[in-house]
Amino acid sequence: MRKVSLFAAGLVLAVASCGSLPSTLVNTHVDGNALMRDLVTLADFSGAVRVTRQGQMVFEASAGTIDGARPFLPETPSDSGSLAKPMMAEIILGLVADGALSLDDTVQQWAPDYPYPDTLVRELLDHSAALPDYGAFQALLDAGNPVTTRDLLIALAGMEWAPTSAGVFSYCNLCYDTLGLVAEAATGKTLPDLFRERIFEPAAMDGAFLRPARFADWPGVRTRGFRPTPEGPEPFDASDNEGFHGASNIYLSVRDASAYAEHWAFMKDSEQVRQLALAPGAETGFGYTLGNWSCAPENTRCHYTGHHQGFDTFAYWDSDAGIAAAFVSNGGLVPFYQTELARALIALGEGRPARLAPDEDAQLPEGLSGSFQNEDGARLEVLPREQGVSVRPEGGLTYPAYPAGIGVLYVPGLDFFLSGSRAGIGPAFTARSIHNPPKTFQPAEP
Repeated sequence: MRKVSLFAAGLVLAVASCGSLPSTLVNTHVDGNALMRDLVTLADFSGAVRVTRQGQMVFEASAGTIDGARPFLPETPSDSGSLAKPMMAEIILGLVADGALSLDDTVQQWAPDYPYPDTLVRELLDHSAALPDYGAFQALLDAGNPVTTRDLLIALAGMEWAPTSAGVFSYCNLCYDTLGLVAEAATGKTLPDLFRERIFEPAAMDGAFLRPARFADWPGVRTRGFRPTPEGPEPFDASDNEGFHGASNIYLSVRDASAYAEHWAFMKDSEQVRQLALAPGAETGFGYTLGNWSCAPENTRCHYTGHHQGFDTFAYWDSDAGIAAAFVSNGGLVPFYQTELARALIALGEGRPARLAPDEDAQLPEGLSGSFQNEDGARLEVLPREQGVSVRPEGGLTYPAYPAGIGVLYVPGLDFFLSGSRAGIGPAFTARSIHNPPKTFQPAEP
């Protein structure tokens, strides 16, 4: 029998100006309260959600705990995962707008420890530099000492690394950590100062901070990461000694994530930064914008999702409607609810009903490969690779897919999850994304 979830122990909701009432559901916003009941009942949710429209709070709520005992609150700082990347991109693009550096500068001009002389700053931004992920540095990370970005680059210089071939999108964490060194060199300021001056203060992100490398140096109580198991939550936490920033390792609350989304919904600081950030990547052509946003075609509705161990983060903005929506979680939210919760929060902001259904994801078929087509006629090629599969939209780039749960894959760049489909027979699968309803892909006719 499944144990009672530790995360369902505490539930706090605040609606409009009602304030926070421990262990109480405030009925001012019926859809929001129903959504939170669904989250706790169906998804063992631990974390917080927030929705605003035109700068006014529509709904804010939290549930669960930060460590199995202390309650998770709307002001609780949680691991941002890759939500750090749009912020790092904004810093770089702000420096470009200021004339402090150029997208066509070589990386080595600003970061001498970077080992490849021909890489350009724009290639770090658009994930086309094809650097190895953190797993390639496991021995260094396991040594027990704080590891900085410079340490990673020095180790990279000693590797025989074969970059990904042209035409393949290569999601790149180390690219964004390296951009932190570029920004420091171009300004003479530390990265914490740059984030504070250029992101946190302009966006009114009062609780956000760059994490210290060592847990022993943590400011206040640290939020732990967990993941669900049939026996109950188990630790699935961040790692000690990570002293690299730019791709991740920023801690923020749901109020901070929402404030950052509002910052983009109403951006007034620099039209040049907005135009640069929403332009397509020079090499990737589509997928993330140069500012690392996933956007609907008109570029007025954009979002970014962050994942790290048991932590999940989401920020969405709609500049036409003035809507911002965000969630943070430390409970290993399964892929199905990551997309469905995001879509439900957007619905709340738009004044539409917002509920969650039971998880419908099934495991992907073994040996998935071939040509597939959805009900709208869109085609995807699923290609085997050494570890897993890659996905290639018709006429587009190839995007590696990464495990995101049992039998579920995540495709960065395209920003969707692949899971087995209950609607088809054989190797059919479902693609879930934020901006579009789930689509079922069946084997395509030759």
